[in-house]
Amino acid sequence: MANTLLNSEMASLVISLLSVVIQTAAVAMTLRLIKITENRTAWIFISTAISLMIIRRLENLYAFLFSDGIITPVIFEVIGIVISFFMLVGVSKIAPIFLTLKKSHAKVNKSLSEKELLINELKLTKQLMETVANGITEEIFLITKDCEILWANNAVVENRKCDLNKVVGMHCYEVTHHSDVPCTPPDDPCPIGEFFKTGESVTVSHVHYVNEDTRSFVEVTVYPITNEESIVDKFVHVSKDVTARMLREEEISNLNKMLEQKIKVEVTLREQERQLLIQQSKMAAMGEMIGAITHQWKQPLNIVSLIAQGMPDAYEYGEINREYIKDTVTGILEQVSFMTKTVNDFRNFLKPSKAITEFDIKAAIEDILFMFRYILSKSNIVITFYKDNHLDKFTTTGHPNEFKHVILNLINNSRDAICSMWEKNIMSKDIKGNIHIHLSKDNDKVIITISDNGGGIPKDIIDNIFESYFTTKPDDKGTGIGLYMSKAIIESMGGTITCKNIEGGVEFRINL
Repeated sequence: MANTLLNSEMASLVISLLSVVIQTAAVAMTLRLIKITENRTAWIFISTAISLMIIRRLENLYAFLFSDGIITPVIFEVIGIVISFFMLVGVSKIAPIFLTLKKSHAKVNKSLSEKELLINELKLTKQLMETVANGITEEIFLITKDCEILWANNAVVENRKCDLNKVVGMHCYEVTHHSDVPCTPPDDPCPIGEFFKTGESVTVSHVHYVNEDTRSFVEVTVYPITNEESIVDKFVHVSKDVTARMLREEEISNLNKMLEQKIKVEVTLREQERQLLIQQSKMAAMGEMIGAITHQWKQPLNIVSLIAQGMPDAYEYGEINREYIKDTVTGILEQVSFMTKTVNDFRNFLKPSKAITEFDIKAAIEDILFMFRYILSKSNIVITFYKDNHLDKFTTTGHPNEFKHVILNLINNSRDAICSMWEKNIMSKDIKGNIHIHLSKDNDKVIITISDNGGGIPKDIIDNIFESYFTTKPDDKGTGIGLYMSKAIIESMGGTITCKNIEGGVEFRINL
């Protein structure tokens, strides 16, 4: 009997121990499953299983306590219930911790993976940027705001035949200018200093030295780089070699200067030629001018002659006294003054005009008409000069003597045309020659028209009359430079001159 009880206790003990081991193993496997799968269903399932085991043990405990069972199984059942309870509590506490740790571990691993990926991307970007920068022919530096070089591309190494490791740590002005002091305006403005003045990237012109004997013209631009605090502490320093362009610009500038000098010389020569042609044209009329002077001197000379002839008679009759002498001297001086004025007027007309001045157009025309009134009146030609009454002043800017020469040329052409009509019997000599000069204004433009009744200009040549050396007159009467020079003079004054046929004659129109 005793052996039977002993065997029963041993069997119960073994079963209880196996139950505890199995429950412990189940809990451990459940925790492992939770760690691997992050599945809450697993620990809920095992917790439920442990709870059922506790209920089952309570039933066994009740059966042992109210039966003839042995005390040892009862003790083991109580221990099993306690262990199962703590396992249930442990599973409920530990499982969420495992889940949290698992998630934290996953986040840490993900963060580390992202950082590693970012580091790799940064490395690739750095390699790419260095490759691109090294492929650029312009010299590129990465420098601090104090001009210390942190990095340089291959162009710096190749152009300057230097070691990159030696360049790094030097200042940019030491490498590019071979100088111990920073760049200073106005000759070499520092682009970094200019950036801090304006707050913007700027481009400045510098002269860089590859060595002591070789220099290059460059345009330097700096691009700011900010740190984590958005403060600019580094710059990308780019030097663009513009030596070829500067040499071309210098060559073009020199060519332009030479061209300007040639133009000045050519303009001077043309002006001299123009003045010579004007003088030739004036000299061509010298014979008529001398005739005009002679005629204008005749009257004052006659008056002087009469005064001289009357003096003996006055002496004989005792008329010579202080008043007589005073009147005689006054009369002689008046005639001499008139003769002097006549000579001066012709001399001034023949003298080239050098200075550009403002002059009265009306007065200039009246001077020409006065000087040549004898020649014109001798030709039986009536000249009418009138202007708009409501306008008092007609001024322009230019060479007054040259303008007078234009008016004289046009009057002479009209006179020659009228005389030719008489000589060829195209117009009766009973018909007077008429030349009309009209002075008017159109807004701010002065308009001078000179018209005649000389028969006009043939249509087939009217477009050619302003060409140089073009003339329809015989060689002894025309040079072909009068109208050409008239056009050149008027255009030099900023005006225009045109010609058109009118009824019975021609009309020249000058706009100034």
